[in-house]
Amino acid sequence: MTIQNLKNDLNILQVAEHLGINIQKGGKANCPFHADKTPSLQFSNEKQIATCFSSNCNAGTMDVINLTEKKLNISTHEAINYLKENCMNSSILIMNEPISPTENELNEAERIETLTKLYQTFERGFLASSPARKYVESRNLNHSILDVGYNSGTFHHSVNLKENRDETLIKFEKLGLLKKTNSGYTIFGKGCLVFPLRNKKNEIVSF
Repeated sequence: MTIQNLKNDLNILQVAEHLGINIQKGGKANCPFHADKTPSLQFSNEKQIATCFSSNCNAGTMDVINLTEKKLNISTHEAINYLKENCMNSSILIMNEPISPTENELNEAERIETLTKLYQTFERGFLASSPARKYVESRNLNHSILDVGYNSGTFHHSVNLKENRDETLIKFEKLGLLKKTNSGYTIFGKGCLVFPLRNKKNEIVSF
């Protein structure tokens, strides 16, 4: 069995659960590689990777082998053997069909479209916020060339979502940008600068 066979046959979300990582709605989890108070470890069922987006963590993007290696603090060779011995014989972990997005996930095209439209509001928010611009300048950053936005925390309000409001809110929740509470919503990055993370095609895939 090759390493690629191993990656193709194992579901990273289920391996993560096997390793004791509790994955929440939207594919997020508290990162086990740093002191994580809010879920910053994002799993992609479609790409079969996990990425920690916290600036306090150096775990980066991991496939199922990397994740096992880091979680158990073992070598790559040991991680491969561990997966072969502990996971490959479990029918729960073997994927016989290509993975498709679950009902709690957006497909890649929807994700990119939603994040791109939202980031445009963050860009306008940055231009409208004097404190945000002054903060960037205080850090000796040139906002005229910097790809940065500002989230005032109101992107989910009705005035900003004139069309397909309910559908858009659901997409925000699936992306982990909003989380319903008894009193309303917990909002991603409220009052913060927002930097887009782009793929090789220059498309926004996360913040």
